[in-house]
Amino acid sequence: MTTPRLRHYLAVGGADACVLNVKAEWEVVKRWEASKAPVNALEFAPDAKALYAGCSDHNLRVIA
Repeated sequence: MTTPRLRHYLAVGGADACVLNVKAEWEVVKRWEASKAPVNALEFAPDAKALYAGCSDHNLRVIA
């Protein structure tokens, strides 16, 4: 289920994690240095107040 707060956002992982606003010409809304390992998976929390990042070093970070 997509909440109204998430309809226009995309989370992207790699060397860091960032959230993009797709309605504002891919404007970077927020960027986080994820960890020493690349980010492989991202998921928004159901309330859209946090982002979960799964990294190659087998750690899960909660980014709020």
